[in-house]
Amino acid sequence: YELLISFHKKGYFLKKEKLRQPKGKILVTDTIKSFKPNEFLIFCQNFEFSLNIPHNQLIKYTLHYIKDVISLKNYNLYYKSLQFLKMVDLVKWHPSEIGKITYDQLTLKYKPVHELCLLILEDFSLKFEKGRERFFSFVINSWNVYEIFLREIYILFQSKYIVNAYKITDLSDMIDWEMKRSRPDLIFKKKGKNIIYIDAKYKIVDSKADYNQIITYLTQSQPGKALPYGELIYPKESEEDDDYVKMGNQIVKIRYIDLKRASEKDYLRNFVSITLKEYEDYKQYRINL
Repeated sequence: YELLISFHKKGYFLKKEKLRQPKGKILVTDTIKSFKPNEFLIFCQNFEFSLNIPHNQLIKYTLHYIKDVISLKNYNLYYKSLQFLKMVDLVKWHPSEIGKITYDQLTLKYKPVHELCLLILEDFSLKFEKGRERFFSFVINSWNVYEIFLREIYILFQSKYIVNAYKITDLSDMIDWEMKRSRPDLIFKKKGKNIIYIDAKYKIVDSKADYNQIITYLTQSQPGKALPYGELIYPKESEEDDDYVKMGNQIVKIRYIDLKRASEKDYLRNFVSITLKEYEDYKQYRINL
């Protein structure tokens, strides 16, 4: 919802209607075909500046697509999102049609949200256990959606670093998958240099293999230049506390994000700021050694 209200745009929408007074371009052929002596209406075509553009129609259709699995806790936010789009037509979208949407400088911020819509419409299922604390509120049963979510909050709530990743939409064959496995999920860059690596782990139990993987990223992704700090981020299941794993000159912070609070702007901003503070603190510690 916060993303929607921050980047929504109006656009020119081609509208065709029957009117008593002409407006815009008169469609002569259609007017003649529908002519009735007792009801003279003119078919017209004109451009209307409104929210009713494909970029918003896709979001509204996706919201309707998941209406039966919205938790009670998130229903108010879900309803607010639909109310915001009430003037937008409900148009059915097939995943194959989403690639036809074009973006310009005004609509570019729609792209990551449309990526989520595509993932939901292509591979839809929710992982939840009703009545239990391990309900991952409103999160799709897919590691890639979780990864995109983390990427977007780090882009939205900080501007110090460029946040990069191997695009999920590029994963079309085994070569792409192997390339992705060889890179961390989120790469923080500044002046062309890699600074921080984060791996998104959509799982409940952490493992030694997770630590070894990100340590490998930190020490080997850039030949001749190891990075000192990285993070593993897991969904929060209960009352897990953040922890650290230190191996040689590298330190990895293990963190847990509460997905039930995914709509709380202040919570997400603070979560992002902790990453930047931890990195700066550890960098200063290394300098003082």
